[in-house]
Amino acid sequence: MKRTLIVMRHAKTEDQGMAQKDVERNLTTRGKNDALMMAERLMKKEFKPDTIIASNANRTVQTAQILAAHFGLPLSSITLLPELYMCQAYTIENTILSVSEDIKTCLLIGHNPSVSDFIYDTDSKAITRNIPTAGLAIFSFKDNNWKNFTEQKKKFELLDYPKN
Repeated sequence: MKRTLIVMRHAKTEDQGMAQKDVERNLTTRGKNDALMMAERLMKKEFKPDTIIASNANRTVQTAQILAAHFGLPLSSITLLPELYMCQAYTIENTILSVSEDIKTCLLIGHNPSVSDFIYDTDSKAITRNIPTAGLAIFSFKDNNWKNFTEQKKKFELLDYPKN
């Protein structure tokens, strides 16, 4: 069975205020528009996630909610994981390894530098080193289980971002 992984950096956020924690930063109007644009591009290319996994930061939650709404997914299809907030690339990989077998397409929304590092580690030809906000990369592999992601040969499908 073909599995598809969409790895996305959250959309553009407001600058951090003096009394505001980084995790509390929200999307800007541009960020909301960029998230919707990327959802539309994914739909046109026929990439629709079955589930969305995101960090618990406001900006990733808001990005996930915009994409879920565009895909007609219930909010219950979004899983929020605090460990994805400002994590290392290996945390993203470990998260992917635990995706349920019944999921064919998974969208994971996180932060830089871990998103860019993960994409680069998965296929160094896919990215130079820094994916822009709302940017995403898509990989596929053939297996019946996500826990085999690391060992499987992955096909790089797409790199896209709002100004592309």
